[in-house]
Amino acid sequence: NYGSSGQVLTSGGSSTAPSWADAAGGGEVEAVASGTLPNGTAVILNSDGTVTKAGLADPTFNSAQTPKTTSCDGLNCVHFDTNLIGIVYRGSGGDMEVIGATVSNHTLTFGTAVTHGSMASNIKCAMNDDTTYGKRCGVVWHNGSYGAAKFSWFVVNANRTITFSQDDTAIWNGEAITYLGIGASVGGGRAWNVSYVRNGDGNVYVQCHGTSSNGNDSPSSRVNVCSGGRNPVIAGGIGISSTNGLIAYTKDSDDDLYVKVIQGSSGSSAPTLYSEVKIYTGTVAQPTGAYQAMIDLRCDPKNHGSYLIYGIAFRDTSSNKLYLRMLKLASGANSLSTFDSSTNHEIASHQGRDITLAFDRESRAGFTPNVHVAYMRTDDSDKGYLQSATFNGTTVGSFTQHIFQTADMNTAGGDLLTGLAPTGSTADMVILYKDPTSGGDGSNSLRSKVRVGASSNIQANNVLGFSTAAYTNGQTAKITVIGGVSENQSSLTTGNAYYIKQDGTLGTSAESPRTGVDAIALSATKVLVKL
Repeated sequence: NYGSSGQVLTSGGSSTAPSWADAAGGGEVEAVASGTLPNGTAVILNSDGTVTKAGLADPTFNSAQTPKTTSCDGLNCVHFDTNLIGIVYRGSGGDMEVIGATVSNHTLTFGTAVTHGSMASNIKCAMNDDTTYGKRCGVVWHNGSYGAAKFSWFVVNANRTITFSQDDTAIWNGEAITYLGIGASVGGGRAWNVSYVRNGDGNVYVQCHGTSSNGNDSPSSRVNVCSGGRNPVIAGGIGISSTNGLIAYTKDSDDDLYVKVIQGSSGSSAPTLYSEVKIYTGTVAQPTGAYQAMIDLRCDPKNHGSYLIYGIAFRDTSSNKLYLRMLKLASGANSLSTFDSSTNHEIASHQGRDITLAFDRESRAGFTPNVHVAYMRTDDSDKGYLQSATFNGTTVGSFTQHIFQTADMNTAGGDLLTGLAPTGSTADMVILYKDPTSGGDGSNSLRSKVRVGASSNIQANNVLGFSTAAYTNGQTAKITVIGGVSENQSSLTTGNAYYIKQDGTLGTSAESPRTGVDAIALSATKVLVKL
């Protein structure tokens, strides 16, 4: 018996015959798996001697906090500066209220609520970051059900106090309008674009509000977006000079989804609209009430070079699916570019309303930022759902589902029952929702939770090596360590040096902290594990 080529003769110990065995190569150890280990994954060594998949832990939610103990709805949450946010809602007395809050160690600290705007409903907010006058939040609301609407703006100060502009401006001479929307205007001298449906003719219009200096001037002339429309939502491109914005809407004549590029105006001139583009053919959900959010459109605040990326979330009532569509607009362009092969990404296969979309504010080394969609799931007892997917600027990953509110959020009616805003220095996401099970008045208090972003379990020198196969929890796993060859990698470039990133994958650039284990590609599927 000569064994097989490459095998070595191994002693069987006292009174046991030797046998042939595969050579380990001096770079392999065994350890018990703690959790599932995918084939070829990097693993860390735990203090009890077990091994765990290296990379990101699942996101978690902190305990709920209560910024307002009385009944509320019309929830908006806006990121103001670093870890400073503004919370806007309709209070129990029907007035609009604003609270400043700071985020530290995944916990919110709240300022004192400021009341502004009586008999408020259909409240919508949008940030504008002007290089001269700083960050301000524009806000529109109905002053009385189905009646006239108004515009104003406010600032959340570092000490969580609120400063409003000097006066409110009526939107188009106090006409009765519905379906309000607001977005930053960056293509002209005005600060915000405001969209709405005019009750008199049922058409969608948009006009500009706010100068770059104080925002307390008369509105611009308005322009007709479409005849007979609903659901207008609008977003401005913040971060690139002279970049236009987008307006999305549905029509009475069909249930498809349309967008137009919009350029803001200066003075009394109406904003400029460019060619209409149908981005979805289907049965886009229509609101059954004047203030429900069935569509949300947001601009990704991260720097993507010479263009901006917008995301639009919506539901198709025929398929009962929620979708995300990504749109790309170059600086100064008046037409959209192809993005992601014009894919409608499925968020979830169920019903939802009060849809709110947000992007992570910034990228961190080793972490892929996320796009998030919160909503009330109407076919699951009106619970609060959050769906999150990775988004690296070119590719949208699969969505991961979390339930952030298990009680019925809609027992007392109202509008915009969820709010969503990122924080500035971590991957945390602030979620607002209405909780009918708690509050000083017994129900419908304003609640908040912080979704704690995924964190890495990788530390300096705690990576042991790579698993040689797939293992389940409790199995004895073979791990390729320094000096060994891991043979189950993929898509590598021969001769390149590779480093273990904070998310546990291999990359060509080292990240902090260094793991103490690096690799060099011997082929497209093999790496030599080295210091």
